[in-house]
Order: sequence, then C-alpha cells, then structure tokens
Amino acid sequence: MSAQSALPSPSLTAPVAQSELNGLLGLIEGLGISRCAQLIADFRIPDALGDDPATAIELAPRVGVNADALGRVMRYATTFGVFEDAGGGRFRHTIRSRLLRSDHPQSLRDYIRLVGPSWPVFGALDHSLQTGRPAVEALAAGGVWEWLSANPHLAKAFDESMTSKSRGDVAALLNAYDFSVFQSFADVGGGQGHLLGAILDHVPSATGTLFDQPVVVDPVRDRLGHRMSVVGGDFFKDPLPSAEAYLLMQVIHDWDDEHAVSILRNVRSAASARGRLLLIEVLLPERPVQESSGPAWPSFMDFAMLAWSEGQERTRREYDGLLRASGWRLARVLPTGGFQSILEATPQ
Repeated sequence: MSAQSALPSPSLTAPVAQSELNGLLGLIEGLGISRCAQLIADFRIPDALGDDPATAIELAPRVGVNADALGRVMRYATTFGVFEDAGGGRFRHTIRSRLLRSDHPQSLRDYIRLVGPSWPVFGALDHSLQTGRPAVEALAAGGVWEWLSANPHLAKAFDESMTSKSRGDVAALLNAYDFSVFQSFADVGGGQGHLLGAILDHVPSATGTLFDQPVVVDPVRDRLGHRMSVVGGDFFKDPLPSAEAYLLMQVIHDWDDEHAVSILRNVRSAASARGRLLLIEVLLPERPVQESSGPAWPSFMDFAMLAWSEGQERTRREYDGLLRASGWRLARVLPTGGFQSILEATPQ
C-alpha cells in the first residue's frame, strides 16, 4: 500500500491535524516574515537600538516612524528571533538583530534589503513555470542586467546585497580551508575583492589577482592593497591570470551547464598541471530536505535562481559532471559550517 493510499479520505467533518494546518499557514506567514525583516533593515531600526533595552516610543523618533506601528513590527519580529521582549514594552538586541546593524563586520542588512527589489521578480515566476525562462525576463526581455540597468536604484541595492552576503561568508570560508598552502590566487568573477582581500590578510606572504568585468573592477582599483592586482575582462574568452589557486565564489551557479563548462575550461587553460580550483557554492542535497529536517536554504536558492537567471544550484554529483567535462577532477568537498561548500578540484 502506498503512502498516498494510506491517507484518510478527505471529509468536511474529519479533523485535520493542527500541525498540518500550521504548516500550510506557515507558508503564508513567510511573506510577512521576509517583509518585516526588510522593513527593519530599511529603516535601520537595529542601528537605533543600543545596548540597553528601549521602547518603540523611544525608538520611533530616532528612525522617523510611527511609534504604535513600530511596536507592532518589532513585536512580530521577536517571534522569529529578531529582537527580544525585555518586558514593559521594551525590546533588546539578539544575535540576529545585531547582524542587521550596519556596523556589524558580518552585517546582512543589505542582503535582507534585497527582499524589496525581489518582489516584482518573484511575482513573475509564473512566466518561469510556463516557459522555463528566468522570471526577470517578463520585466525586461534582456534579463537581469537589462532590468537593473534600467533601474539604477535597484542595481545599487542588488550590488550592496551581494557585497553584504560575501562579507558574511568570509569568516566561515577562512576557518574551513587552509589557504596558506598557496602563494598566489586568482579570484575569477570576484566582484569587489572581499574574499580575495580577506584571504590575503589571512596569508600575508601571498599575492592575488582580481578578475571581473571592467565595469566591476575599475572603480575599486585604487582601494585595493599592494598585493592585489586587478584585471578586467570576460571570463568566457579572455586569458585568465596565472595563479596557484583559482577561486570562483558563487559564479558557476549563475550559468546553465553549457556556459558553466565554458568558464571552467577557460580556467583550466590558465592553470598549470599543479594548479587548484576552489569552487565555493551552495550544494543541493541529493534528495529534498523536508521541513522538519531543518532549513531548506539550498532548495530556496535554486528556486530564487529560477527567478533571476539561467543558472541553478547543483548537487555534488552535478558539479562533478561539470568538472569532468571541463578538464578537472573533483578531489574533495569541504563543508564550511553553513550552506556553502568548498569544492576542490585538480587538473585531469
């Protein structure tokens, strides 16, 4: 007998387990949680709350909002761990609310703020379901970059969110891998160089090259240290810098299999026979994680990629296939303690 046939027949009078009803209602509540967190980040409410508990009446003038509405927003936020009820209408910080402060070294404030620009993109996911194409193409035929180019304020929010996320990931990566075994790095598609800069700080004897599109790297040339050089180019066709280790942090997930293999082949062409490739990606589990088993962040990210790009999250097996097709061999996979993993590959 299958699990499906073992289910009781639906009835208007037969009770449904409250846990199942709560589970479905929780799907609706997710909308409120994400929007509430975004409002808290947008209005810098964690910045306004100091080390001592404070009431919404005290905080409201500091952030320019209505005190009653602020109290209700903060009260709801306590239910998902952002702020804590200190009694007497006062709120105090939690680890989560401190991570939404703009001055936290691993602040996720700008990453949470991406919820706002994401609304119209996620709202167009019916386009993806019907066509298999990114939802953002329903807003701009040329995809995400055309849409962001036409909306500079959204482009700014998008860039800030990616920078915020990379800062938050760096500490876990540095603790998960011994980067000191290399003396030169090339960060391919490395954005503004946050990962490479952190590695060079961690390995004082090493040097690195930041490689990305000229429009990305040109503005940061003057802000980089003397051990980091910058090369602008196209990682599909331009020669890549020479290095002992090549870093690609959440680059491959932006592309379909054909383009992913093309990027990896170009890196392989630049690498020596003793070179190393370090892919830093979110790994999908081989089977979906059920709600009761913990957060399904990798599957959510894969869902989000359906909205934003032609890329996708992949399983270890799928990355192994891409690496084999591009001249690499997957040597090992190192967890970082979070949802990202480091896939270390060597030349075939």
